[in-house]
Amino acid sequence: MNLITKKCFLIFLFFFALLNYTFSQNTHITDSLKALLKTSKEDTNKVNLLNSIAWEYKSSDPDTAYVYACGALKLSEELGFKYGIAVSNNDLGLIFHYKGQYEKALNYCFKGLGIFTEINNKKGISSCLLNIGNNNFYLGNYTEALKHYVEASKAYQETNNDIGLSRVLTNIAVIYKNQNKVEESLIYLKRSLRIKEKIGDKSGISMVLNNIAAT
Repeated sequence: MNLITKKCFLIFLFFFALLNYTFSQNTHITDSLKALLKTSKEDTNKVNLLNSIAWEYKSSDPDTAYVYACGALKLSEELGFKYGIAVSNNDLGLIFHYKGQYEKALNYCFKGLGIFTEINNKKGISSCLLNIGNNNFYLGNYTEALKHYVEASKAYQETNNDIGLSRVLTNIAVIYKNQNKVEESLIYLKRSLRIKEKIGDKSGISMVLNNIAAT
């Protein structure tokens, strides 16, 4: 991956999903979640709390996020809570992505995808597909990345998730730009732009316009 392409991709990449991830830890949220965790029972609610805390730490402190995600996975398996198992695996995929261990990240994302597919959770399916695409991109597996981005775009359309769809469309555009397929890249950028205009994403509109101009 050349430096320009990687920078361009990072502009587009809103990062991995169990659906719309942020890159900064919200201290207030984590403190509140930890307070709830202290009085929680060993049930699915505790699994959800553990996964939520892992989510908040995933980029700012992936090692801490790993501890919480593993705790959520262990409890989910003990409870037979498939949704919790799927979320934990997808979170672990994100955590290892942030640690730069993309092969390991893929392994967890595929596990999450399998379980989300089994329980027919389309929101989780779309998130895992996006994450698999992202990890393949960083590994330089552009064909696999494109394949999973396209699948993710279909899943986002099925769930009427315009935000997720606009994000994955820009990632597809980056793949085509990397392959010097300018026309195809512009098609996906313009599709993303229309969605961002529809949902009133002003910063996203500006970003896509800048990238259209640079394509």
